Amino acid sequence: MENFKFDFETMVRRIIEEEIDKRIAPLNGQPHEASPEPVQTESEYLTVDELSKLTGLKKATIYAKRTNRELPAYKFGRELRFKRDEIETWIRSKKQTCIPMTERRCR
Repeated sequence: MENFKFDFETMVRRIIEEEIDKRIAPLNGQPHEASPEPVQTESEYLTVDELSKLTGLKKATIYAKRTNRELPAYKFGRELRFKRDEIETWIRSKKQTCIPMTERRCR
């Protein structure tokens, strides 16, 4: 019976310590290891890095297309941003339709 009491006390102590850590960690500016990751919502505006990941284009290609005014973009101070819905429209406009194999061309 005494072993049971020891295990119970250890278990209660561990639970109390974990609860204290959960409540103190945010006060120290440290995330608790059991706290869930913050959920990122999709932003209306994409950074160059985000656009690169979305489209698979290299950053240099994105900058070149922006310079040639092929890609809709906005400047926020010194940062270049791309509106998500305009980029999706731009991507759809780049869709090519193929002519039957006899002509072997795409439009």
